[in-house]
Amino acid sequence: MWTKEGRRAHYRRWVDALAEEVRVALKQRSLAYPSGWTAEDLNHLHEVFVEGCYNVDGFLPSAGEVVIDAGCEWGDFTCLAVRSGSHVIAFDPSTDNVRRTEELLTANGFRAEVHAAALGRRSGSIHLSRAGDRTLSIRGSGETQEVPVRSLDELALPSVRLLKVDVEGMELDVLRGGETMLGRDRPKIIVEVHGKSMAEEVGQFLGAAGYSLVRLGPRKRVRNFGFVRDTFWSPRETPPLTPPT
Repeated sequence: MWTKEGRRAHYRRWVDALAEEVRVALKQRSLAYPSGWTAEDLNHLHEVFVEGCYNVDGFLPSAGEVVIDAGCEWGDFTCLAVRSGSHVIAFDPSTDNVRRTEELLTANGFRAEVHAAALGRRSGSIHLSRAGDRTLSIRGSGETQEVPVRSLDELALPSVRLLKVDVEGMELDVLRGGETMLGRDRPKIIVEVHGKSMAEEVGQFLGAAGYSLVRLGPRKRVRNFGFVRDTFWSPRETPPLTPPT
């Protein structure tokens, strides 16, 4: 039977092992991490740098492209995109996440536009709650705070080639707030959908907008939403004549 001390020691070994995997993955890519980050901090980068959740042919950022990172969290995808030579415009409603993203970029001598704001259907503000230690969500159960919201169509964006969306249940709002941009630029899209109903709504919206689903990531169980999974969308050759409503 596990003792409390034994469980703590096992957890510590597990955290340290994951962090070491991240260190190795970063070193292989000639990337650095902030000197003050702990093993727990590094583990936030595991999904992208070790598990390679975004390593899908045709969806990797390329030099010279404009990439939108909606929900940048600790900057892992932003960092990968900047390293590839992309111009990245990142958004996250959590000022803590923005700070972590900027720390990771600075550690590597990278630059990106990082905004402390949520993306949504229209500009304004919204109340979000803490969900875990790094995200704000419409279904969080922790402390609530008001954050600014911006829409993609209300921003003066250059031609966008890749849009990555990981926004804790606000996926459809982000996409609806960028209807004009999607019709104009026809970017490839990565969306982490939260729950069955959101997956269906995003699928209906993007299907009507002239997109095809080309890849499904693995389902991961989470609180509040049931599951999350990454979905990868490419524009069909002939877009619809009118944007969806």
